[in-house]
Amino acid sequence: MDLSCIPNRTREGGEGGGEAGSDLPFGFGPLLSLSLYLVALLVVALVGYIKSRKSEPGSMESHYLAGRDLGLFVLMLTLYATMFSGYTVMGVPGSAYRQGFLSSYWIPATVAIYGGQMIVAPILYRLARARKYVTSSDYLYDRYQSDYVRIVSALCFLVPMFLYVLAQLKSIGITVEGITGGRISSFLGVSVLAAVMLLYETVGGMKSVVWTDVVQGLMLFAGFMSLLVFAQVEYGGLSSSYPLIESAHPNFTAVPTSTGQAEWASFFFLMYLSYPFSPILLQRLYAARSLRLLRLGYAAMAFAAFFGTLPAEVIGWTSIPFYNLTSACSDSVFSLIAVDVMQSGVYGEVSVSILMAAVVAALMSTADSALMSLSSIVTLDIVKPYVWKKASNKKLLILSKVISIIVVAVCIVLSVVNVTLT
Repeated sequence: MDLSCIPNRTREGGEGGGEAGSDLPFGFGPLLSLSLYLVALLVVALVGYIKSRKSEPGSMESHYLAGRDLGLFVLMLTLYATMFSGYTVMGVPGSAYRQGFLSSYWIPATVAIYGGQMIVAPILYRLARARKYVTSSDYLYDRYQSDYVRIVSALCFLVPMFLYVLAQLKSIGITVEGITGGRISSFLGVSVLAAVMLLYETVGGMKSVVWTDVVQGLMLFAGFMSLLVFAQVEYGGLSSSYPLIESAHPNFTAVPTSTGQAEWASFFFLMYLSYPFSPILLQRLYAARSLRLLRLGYAAMAFAAFFGTLPAEVIGWTSIPFYNLTSACSDSVFSLIAVDVMQSGVYGEVSVSILMAAVVAALMSTADSALMSLSSIVTLDIVKPYVWKKASNKKLLILSKVISIIVVAVCIVLSVVNVTLT
């Protein structure tokens, strides 16, 4: 969360933000909501741990797939929380500010992702149940009976999952440092939150992860709905902003050119083909209680962009006439809006507090899912078949937890050094 662009905003109303006499950009509210959020995570993690002990404790299916017993409510919220990362809350408004309505490709892309899932799910779910698939590479190995395919596919899944964890943890540290005005360093912030994440993941496995996703998903939904209210209250909504955008930036409202349409189509096709085989989504496919519930969950997620990406797009679009930002500062539009909304009264302070906690929730929900996928790939696709063939499930579970700790430790170190992820 880069706050360096905040003094450059052009809206009326001063350069404040936060409470009087405080150097916290967003006041003490976000710290309070973040603290309550962490307490809620620990409580829910305990519930997940208790539930995990009742479903074949010590088994791989219990640890990595929550005993293959996810109901519809939990399944929808874990898919929702995992799909939308901190980028959706903070990055998408910046993209909408830079590109105007041309940035709306993320909305149909979400539909394309779950359209692909609906095609893959029926066959893959039945195979996973019959042949006990746990990891992303299990199907490929079962299909080709090739160690080479298993190792290469495991590495292809492993590298992006590691980068995904690193990106989320780095963003968590930056966000906490920004919320606290530097009082809590990036290193300390990411260390504390990563420790909480490791705690609920190692003690409760997938059960704890999905139940914490329920909390995170509800917070995200509340945060996204707040964005829609912001857009209406602060800027008069799209009905007020659209004529101004059309006048000042006609290219922002123009129909995409043939080249632009081709780029959109190729992007949707790529999402349609690739996302069904995301390790994070495959784990949830394997973990669903039934194929009927899985289909219902995917059908609901096809509309998720209208309750996730769209509100973030709307806040970016409606803010275009009110800020004069360079391209380098455009990703700070969310922070600028939050600071201005803080000055609108109690509602603004409460809403921003929820939103800031929702940003952290979005990052943690994505990070914990990627970490769970990563540890399963290393443990079950590499170590068990090729390194430690005679290891018991108990020993492999201990190893998987050690792997998670090592990965998080490495990511924390890398998150506070100057590592470019692009």
